[in-house]
Amino acid sequence: MSAALGRPEQAKAPSGGSEDTKCRTWGQT
Repeated sequence: MSAALGRPEQAKAPSGGSEDTKCRTWGQT
């Protein structure tokens, strides 16, 4: 959905490896 928006947000606040991996997978899809 909002992978582009989730990517920068996660990078700004790296708090949760699980979420980071999920975001990365979504961006690759």
